[in-house]
Amino acid sequence: MTDPEQTGQPGLARRVLRGGAAPVKGGLRRGFRGAVRLTAHDDTFGATTRRSLVLAPHPDDETIGCGATIARKRSSGTDVRVVLATDGRFSHQSAVLSADDIAGVRAAEFAEACTRLGVDDSERVSLGFQEGTLGRRLEEVAALLRRQIDDFAPDEVLVTSSLDWHDDHRMLSRALRLAVGRLERPPVVREYPVWAWADGPWSNPPGRSAVRSAVDLVVEPVAAWRAAGATYVRTGPHLARKRHALDAYRSQLTNLTGEPEWATFDERFLHLFLGDRETFLTPTWEEK
Repeated sequence: MTDPEQTGQPGLARRVLRGGAAPVKGGLRRGFRGAVRLTAHDDTFGATTRRSLVLAPHPDDETIGCGATIARKRSSGTDVRVVLATDGRFSHQSAVLSADDIAGVRAAEFAEACTRLGVDDSERVSLGFQEGTLGRRLEEVAALLRRQIDDFAPDEVLVTSSLDWHDDHRMLSRALRLAVGRLERPPVVREYPVWAWADGPWSNPPGRSAVRSAVDLVVEPVAAWRAAGATYVRTGPHLARKRHALDAYRSQLTNLTGEPEWATFDERFLHLFLGDRETFLTPTWEEK
């Protein structure tokens, strides 16, 4: 029987699967988050004292994923360096602001957010890649990450999750894998999920059949949970500083230009990252 996906015709089976996927995905997404929270262990004390290199693919990821953890460390006098990989220039398409303008806005927001979290200006680094290019420049990114690790000598590196569907998020994790794989004594690596936490740990590779998509709908969250090895850091009194740092990202939280198509994070999304803990996963280092 010909795969409907290959012919471009949805077919009855695929229409049924598509129609039923949304509510199933919602339940599995909540189940994944719940299972991770239930099995994660409290690493608040250890995390507070570990010197950390935080890697962010775009301006705002560092604050969304681990802003309270950064603030907690800095409040205790622990050194933190935040490394921004790309400029985030394609977060919006605008007739008012050019891509260069958006990159400039987001760079200023990143600087302000880091300041609000307590990160010294000297420990804020931008690698300068354009958004969406990390996958084509993995070796170059890895070399720059190795240089940061050699220079800063962190106890741990925090990076976006390899389970996130966004390519830059996964590619930064992969570049770190290349970087630490060549070190004699690599630091501890923990991943902070952003899109995997909000949307679920589905890789969404192209070309999957309807049956494979249906199977992966269940298999991928279960596999991700089993591999997660989750820990968490309590946000406590540092949650207010995280919220304050998030507010620096006006381009992401407000309609900066007044254009109707200017997208913003809604409160439901933000609520997932403004709770009593921040979650970290053991890297799966899977090729996706």
